[in-house]
Amino acid sequence: VEMNANFVAIVSAKADVLLEWKKTVESHVKFADYDFVTSEDLLHDSSVIPDKLSNGRKVVAFLTLQDLQGDTIKDKHQQVFGRQIDLLIVDE
Repeated sequence: VEMNANFVAIVSAKADVLLEWKKTVESHVKFADYDFVTSEDLLHDSSVIPDKLSNGRKVVAFLTLQDLQGDTIKDKHQQVFGRQIDLLIVDE
């Protein structure tokens, strides 16, 4: 919030921390303007991130290392890597 990050990406090696991150983002008063987006959301809506950002919302996208692995950028990740990430959090 202090750095006015509009687009935050969280990358974790463990998928089981997704709900903890989601709860943190959705429950804290300082993150009221942020929407939490998962890899499943990206899969089902190829413009979920740009749509939210253009509607004045801020986005926190949660991704796992397993989901990101490979030699090419997956179609669902185009909306993540096709824009500037204001803050990258690596949750080990």
